[in-house]
Amino acid sequence: MHTHHKGIISDHEETIRVMKREKDDLQTRLSSVAGEKLTKGNPSITDLGDPNRPMKIGEKYGELYDNEWTDAMENIKIVKEYYPDMKDNETEEIIIRHLQRLLKCCYGECLWKAEDQIQTLGKALAETMCLTFESKEEIKSLTVCKEASVLRRTKSEDFAKFLVQNKVLCNNTIDDWDYINKNGNVMQILMESTFFEKCVYLCWCMVIQDPVMYLDDDPIPCTPIDKNTYKEFVKSGDSVAYVVWPALFLHKGGPLLYKGVVQAYWKKDDDDNMEGTSV
Repeated sequence: MHTHHKGIISDHEETIRVMKREKDDLQTRLSSVAGEKLTKGNPSITDLGDPNRPMKIGEKYGELYDNEWTDAMENIKIVKEYYPDMKDNETEEIIIRHLQRLLKCCYGECLWKAEDQIQTLGKALAETMCLTFESKEEIKSLTVCKEASVLRRTKSEDFAKFLVQNKVLCNNTIDDWDYINKNGNVMQILMESTFFEKCVYLCWCMVIQDPVMYLDDDPIPCTPIDKNTYKEFVKSGDSVAYVVWPALFLHKGGPLLYKGVVQAYWKKDDDDNMEGTSV
């Protein structure tokens, strides 16, 4: 009898656990719908029920640089095989530039895909219903497109996995890249890393926000460092040598969420060296 009672209690406990999971899932979905209505186009209002809200994405973006980016840098021995005459610090720079290129390409392609999804959906409705729209913004304002935007935020992780598993992104990453030491083999090594997998997930989360989160354009080399937006890498200085990690903003023209990183140098020292070698 005692065993029988224990079995009943165990069954009840399992039922409670299932009901709690269903309740939590329903609350999350309700919060997502309510949050969408409240926060649509207004980044100053945050849906605290959204695990992929911009502030959280900013935190994960920083963790990506601290963790997976650092792990990817450990490929130096493998990468060095393609650059046997390079010093270690030169090989490190090559990896850094490939990682930065990979991140930016991932963001750019996610941006295009997110826009294309909504436009394709809207155009399909327009053709079916014989409707005419004057702009992309009109299409985005359609109820079906708004609902699709909400749905894809709840399914962001699943879609990011699809993008990775089916190798949808960054297949032509080194094309049109004006970098003398670019190498397809190096890029392939990095695309098989956890770094790339997390890049895809975070970039996808960034571009499906409303408004879209903004990954900064690369500061131009040899220009002064904006130290409100970027910090120095391993060398101090006042000018940009190259970009290590882009800055992330809540949206274009919006507040900074995560400072970028640049390799720096002192322009005055460089100018002095140029003067010393002049004839």
